[in-house]
Amino acid sequence: IIPGWGGIDLASVFLLIALQMLELFLVNLTMGRSFGVAGLFIVSLAELLELLINVFIGAILIQVILSWVAPGSYNPLIGLVHRIAEPALAPARRILPPMSGIDFSPLVVLVVLQLLKILLVAPIANFGYHLG
Repeated sequence: IIPGWGGIDLASVFLLIALQMLELFLVNLTMGRSFGVAGLFIVSLAELLELLINVFIGAILIQVILSWVAPGSYNPLIGLVHRIAEPALAPARRILPPMSGIDFSPLVVLVVLQLLKILLVAPIANFGYHLG
């Protein structure tokens, strides 16, 4: 019923937002707080963005640790971690090539992701809480 857009399955995105809104509604209901629909929607988007950033951070950390422990080995899980982390690491590798055989791009990407959590996700969540 809901078509995809730009390679993104919008039906799944809408389902994620609806489930996150339901979770926030139930949590706030048990705490005795009320929330408007707009506030629930914005806070849900902020929490899903934070979850996406945390997935990237986890995948990058796993890839870095695996590069120390078992460089060059192949496992289907290693391939999955690589496919998750590579869209974030590739632009950083183009800007900052490896120096003396050390790849600093994961460090740069981790700093940028943390800054996104602080400067983007937190204000969106605060705005949603103030609407609620």
